Amino acid sequence: MVTMKRIMLASLALSGVLSLNSCDQSDINVKVDFEVSLDSSNTYRAGEPVRFNFDGNVENIVFFSGEDTHMYKYKDRYTLSKEDVKSAQLKLSILSQYGHADSGAALEMYVSNRGVALSGLDYDADTTLISSMLASGMDGWALLDSFDGGQYNGSIARALWPLRTYDLGTDYIDSFNLAFHFHPNWDTEDASSSWRKFFFLQASVEVEIEGISTPVSLSVGAMNATHIWMTPDINVPDKYATVAWNANTGGPIIDYPSKNQGYFGFVGGRSSGSKKVDVWWITEPFSLNLVDPDQGEVIKGFEDHLDHFEYVFDNPGTYKVAFIGSNASHLGSSSVVREVDVIVVDNI
Repeated sequence: MVTMKRIMLASLALSGVLSLNSCDQSDINVKVDFEVSLDSSNTYRAGEPVRFNFDGNVENIVFFSGEDTHMYKYKDRYTLSKEDVKSAQLKLSILSQYGHADSGAALEMYVSNRGVALSGLDYDADTTLISSMLASGMDGWALLDSFDGGQYNGSIARALWPLRTYDLGTDYIDSFNLAFHFHPNWDTEDASSSWRKFFFLQASVEVEIEGISTPVSLSVGAMNATHIWMTPDINVPDKYATVAWNANTGGPIIDYPSKNQGYFGFVGGRSSGSKKVDVWWITEPFSLNLVDPDQGEVIKGFEDHLDHFEYVFDNPGTYKVAFIGSNASHLGSSSVVREVDVIVVDNI
C-alpha cells in the first residue's frame, strides 16, 4: 500500500464511474492503458483516506488533488487575466515616533501603472526623472495616502498606527509601481531629539485569485526598489544608500533594530545631524498577474508497482482529482488524463 498525504474525504455517492478525459498524443505509437476507479469501501469524510484503484499498464502517474495550488486545470497557468483577479489590495501598518507639531506632511505614498523605473546608477538621470514627475503634478501617479510629521510627536512613546487597507482594483494588474516620498522638512530650530522623526512600515500587496482560497501576499519591503536622495549637498557618500538606525543624516532604512525586525522605512536623522532629508523609495515595475502554475505530485515511476493510491483531504468540499498516466519509449511518449469528482464531508 502506498499512502500519501492524509486527507479527509466527504462521503461520495459513487456510481463507480469517473469522469474521464484523455489527452492522447495519437501520433506517437506508445499506447497508455490506464483507468481509475474509487474504492466503494471508503466513507469519504474529512481526515479519512480515499482509495483510488488503478487498472492497466502505465509507467508514470502524476496526481493533482484538486486543492488550492494543486488543480490540473491550472497546471499551465503562469499569468492571470483580469477576470482571474478577484481583488488587489495594499495593506500597510506604520510604527511612528517623534516629530514636530509644525512639520507638516512628512511621508507620501503613491501608486502608478506607468512602469516607471530608476536606473540606480545614473544619479543625474534619476533625479531629473523625479523632478519631472513633481513638475507634472505627479501625472500618472495616484496619491494613496500622506502622513503628517506632527502626528505622534512624543519623545518617548512609539505609536503603531491602525492597519490601513487600500483597494487597488484591477488598474495595476499588468504594471505596478509603488513610491514613497520622505521629506519631513522640519520647520524648527529645536535642537532636541524631539524634532527627529521616523516611520517604520510593514506593507504587503495581496492579490485574491480565482480558484485559490488564500490571497497571494507580496511583501513590499522585499520588493526590488531604488532609494535616492534628492538633496545632493547632504553628507551621504552614496546617494542610493540606506542608512544605519542612528545615522545623523537620516534617510531610508530597511530593518528596524531590536524588537521590530522586518520593518522598512525612514528616519529623520539625529538631533545633531542634518534636517535636510528628501528621499524617494520607488519599486521596480512588475506585474501583479504573475502566478506559479499549480503543481502535481509524482506518485509512480517506471520501476514502481502501484495498483492503488490513498489520499486524505483535510477539509470538506468537492474536489476534481486528476491523474496523468504516461508511457515512454524510443518511439516517443504519450499520456492520458483521468479525472474524478470527490465529495468530502465533515467528519462529524
